[in-house]
Amino acid sequence: MSSPQPLPLKAIVKSVTSGDTLVLRSRAAPVPGQAPQERLLHLAYLQAPRKDELYAVQSRDFLRTLVVGREISFVVVYSAGGMDFGNAVLTRPQTGEHVDLSIEILKAGAAKLREARGGAAAAEGSSSSSDNAGEQARRIQLGEAEQQAKNDHSGLWQEDIPRANVSYTFPEDPDAFLNEYGKGKKVDACIEGVNNGTTVRARLQIAPDAYQIVTIA
Repeated sequence: MSSPQPLPLKAIVKSVTSGDTLVLRSRAAPVPGQAPQERLLHLAYLQAPRKDELYAVQSRDFLRTLVVGREISFVVVYSAGGMDFGNAVLTRPQTGEHVDLSIEILKAGAAKLREARGGAAAAEGSSSSSDNAGEQARRIQLGEAEQQAKNDHSGLWQEDIPRANVSYTFPEDPDAFLNEYGKGKKVDACIEGVNNGTTVRARLQIAPDAYQIVTIA
């Protein structure tokens, strides 16, 4: 498999919403004093588990650990339903190694290869034979990475996928929750997003397989 090369567009990964979707922000504000622009990029031909599905937390954490806060290069391959689908490459700062995100995700079993590209070709109306050949070659490359995960029983291809229960609504009795998990006690947490300079959205681990989403100011 040839080494990936940087792609035409560049952005910083602000956060991830799932194991195949990146929230990107531009490296600089378009106008001084304004906030940098943001966009969503869905990795083409991948399907990661969503929200309460099995392995959704682990899938998102794999991608988050790999790219959040780092610069990537990317290209949009197609658009469908108002969403952009593309490929992305991370350059590791320590080694200069170029990492194809989709390949890494599939090799880890953090997502699966889509059967089809979600009606994109029909939405676009037509595509050239060279485009079709490029898509076919890409899907073969991704399929090889997925097969490696299957052979290794990695991620979603484990015989017994670990379950994670995530609560997105705050408990009905917040005082009882704070007495159990707050007030000076240390709780393992993952920062899911930064709302502004003083507020973050965190996922608290309140049991080996249970998490609570909270906003911390």
